[in-house]
Amino acid sequence: MQTINLTQGTPEWHKHRLTHWNASDAPAMMAQSSQKTRTALLHEYATGLKPEFDAFTQKLFDKGHRFEALARQHIAEGIVGEKLYPCVGVDGKLSASFDGLPMDERVCFEHKMLNQTLKACRSAAELPMEYKIQMEQQMMVSGAKRCLFVASDWDKQDNFVDKVVFWYESDLGLAQQIADGWLQFEKDLADYVPVAPASVPQTTEIVALPALSLELIGTVKSSNLAAYQKAAESFISGINTDLKTDDDFAQAEKSVKFCKEAEDKLVLVKDAALAQTASIDELFRTIDHISATLRNKRLTLERLVKSQKDALKTNLIVKAQQAFNAHVFDWNAQLAGAALPPIAVRFAEVIKGKKSTASMQSALSDELARLKIEADGKARIIQANLAHLADFNDYRFLFGDLAHIASKACDDFAALVSVRIGAHKEALAMKQAASQVQSVSAQWLKESPPVTRTHAPKTHPVDLSRPVAELPAHLQEELRQLIIFAHQHGYSRDTAALEYLVGGL
Repeated sequence: MQTINLTQGTPEWHKHRLTHWNASDAPAMMAQSSQKTRTALLHEYATGLKPEFDAFTQKLFDKGHRFEALARQHIAEGIVGEKLYPCVGVDGKLSASFDGLPMDERVCFEHKMLNQTLKACRSAAELPMEYKIQMEQQMMVSGAKRCLFVASDWDKQDNFVDKVVFWYESDLGLAQQIADGWLQFEKDLADYVPVAPASVPQTTEIVALPALSLELIGTVKSSNLAAYQKAAESFISGINTDLKTDDDFAQAEKSVKFCKEAEDKLVLVKDAALAQTASIDELFRTIDHISATLRNKRLTLERLVKSQKDALKTNLIVKAQQAFNAHVFDWNAQLAGAALPPIAVRFAEVIKGKKSTASMQSALSDELARLKIEADGKARIIQANLAHLADFNDYRFLFGDLAHIASKACDDFAALVSVRIGAHKEALAMKQAASQVQSVSAQWLKESPPVTRTHAPKTHPVDLSRPVAELPAHLQEELRQLIIFAHQHGYSRDTAALEYLVGGL
């Protein structure tokens, strides 16, 4: 690790952060940050523009730095047993700002302000993933094997209030995911095109329909119903039903609400008229017609809002799925004889509850990046396994199921290769041993002089009347070695007759 002499908050410090992959940004890069989306991080790296903090947020930062300094001096240094120094370090393009490192850099120190979530943790394993990712990259940069995590609280007079303390141990699997994640982030950054910031959906003001008034004295004395009907029909015909943008959906939902209110008002006017007379058939038919028209348009809009929002979600999900399928296809084309195993996607789940198109696109982009990172990790394992198997090309025929086993962990795959090749070699040796036994038996029978047989057991069709000592010496020794070999390899069935024959050897 190379230590960089930078002061936090200076222009040099900000420039450094924009040219390195920072540990504090790693959670957002992995779409695990509670403070920033991966899309927002891409925008910052691409444009160099960062959000400005208000006075309240800045006070929180200042408070965090004060707690960090107190915890480093009064808690962390006592646990580590030596002085800790805040610093910035780099290893290649990876960078980390450390809350504290000892001179030998064997451990590192990370501090957070204590909150209810951290107070509920009982071990480092229960810490939020975003903190684990940050500490893991700090250890990747420094070479430390563990990190002291402290979350503390202090009062305004710098008196200690409460704390939680855990030792976080390095996780090589997570470290690999982070390395893969930055590789994917770099690819996405190269293709990034800044988009206009999402605006609050805009709607046009709906001009209120004229107040419907009726005066009845046995018959309709006066009414502006004709003017009301004309205004209502004009409004209804002007409603947009081709919903595509967030503005369109917001306007449609506003129109639905307006139609419902107009329907309710018509019911009230009708009820008021009924209270005056019972002989106003034409008036009521007109009111019913207007009310039905409003209701039909409202129901149509409600169905359109739901169906077209569903269509929009489906279209976004399909595009994300197609992008991931293309990524998998590219990898499979490189993995001759093997393929990536199925990877579970969560596109539908990650946009659940999202209202705007921008929020859905951001969530899908995060999930797509996560899937690509996971696919890249699995592909590298398969590549390593294929490289290992390449050293045993003569035995490739033993791995007809390569497409299914190539994604095993490298150690497991190497063990499987060893077992299969070993079993094959042993089977060949046993077959050769059996062949040699048969060959020696045939040779012995060929070289033996004729003898008079008095009895030949069914189970051992050999000449028992002939003394064992009559066997030639070289055949005696060869038979003895073959029988020993056969027993050592569990191949005793075809040697039973020979054992019976030369049992005294």
